[in-house]
Amino acid sequence: MFRLLGIGAIAAAVFKLLIHLYANHNYGYFVDELYYLACARHLAWGYVDQPPLIAFIARISVALFGESLQAIRFLPALAGAGTVLLSGLIARELGGGRFAAGLAALCTLAAPGLLSFQSFLSMNAFEPVFWMSAALVLIRVIKTGDQKLWIWFGLLAGLGLLNKHSMLIFGFSLAAGLLLTPERRVFRKPGIWLAALLSLAIFAPNLWWNAANGFPFLELQANIRASGRNVDLGLAKFLGEVILVMLPLSESAFTVAFASEGMTRFTRPFTVSSEILLRGLSRGEFGRQTWTLVFQSRHLSSQVIQPGSIAPRVHDAKDGVTFTHQARRRRKIRPRSDFAIDRRP
Repeated sequence: MFRLLGIGAIAAAVFKLLIHLYANHNYGYFVDELYYLACARHLAWGYVDQPPLIAFIARISVALFGESLQAIRFLPALAGAGTVLLSGLIARELGGGRFAAGLAALCTLAAPGLLSFQSFLSMNAFEPVFWMSAALVLIRVIKTGDQKLWIWFGLLAGLGLLNKHSMLIFGFSLAAGLLLTPERRVFRKPGIWLAALLSLAIFAPNLWWNAANGFPFLELQANIRASGRNVDLGLAKFLGEVILVMLPLSESAFTVAFASEGMTRFTRPFTVSSEILLRGLSRGEFGRQTWTLVFQSRHLSSQVIQPGSIAPRVHDAKDGVTFTHQARRRRKIRPRSDFAIDRRP
């Protein structure tokens, strides 16, 4: 790993981890963290507003480290360091040297959006790991033609779906990018179809849970859209928000690299996929649903619960499943912030 990435990329990943380990105990529980901890006490194959993986991660984290702030935020911090390493590996696979890997890692380290999402227990902390790992595997497939690598792609895509349904957006955009470039040849071989079947098999328990409970996730999204909470942006304004989230300097580095190298066989599918993803996210019904799913654009500061302010009487995750059936009659599901951790044994 050291010889492949060089000291720059590895140092950036270590620094990212140290930043989170140092800072993660300096502010209180984020409201979603309390909900995930409650879900961890009542494991299931689905919940009203997310797939089950985050609850399993919370359960493992509590079992290994406890429920302190640093304990529940340790795995997200590791995911953040992994994101930095993955950016360096992708740069190397796309033809860059160690300097390119270090620069990509540094830009990922400095991205404010990633620093925020990976500083607390959240699906968003792990989502980039699944997206970037799947992209890395696909690059290897295109470069080497090794069909066995599609098994890893299917595994990552399936786990990504169990983490957050927005993995479907990534998969759709990636498939479209492949179809619109010469790399559409991958659809003529069985590997990509086996990967799709594997990811569907992994995702099937959550799909079954939603079907058995009347698809409460879709109902919740419909109620959110009806409330007017979603953000609807045009393409230009959306790109401006993305640049702010990822840091203007990082976007400038990407622009210079793209202008100097142009589109190669390996980058063309991802460039087309990115264009489709950005256009889809920024407009129409697709964008109104996915903007909230992917970016959760509420202010973090308004949802932080300081230590000692946890209400003594709260609902737990088990109540959420019962509430789903009640909500089908009322056609309304309350926001997730109604949940907090149940401290009772």
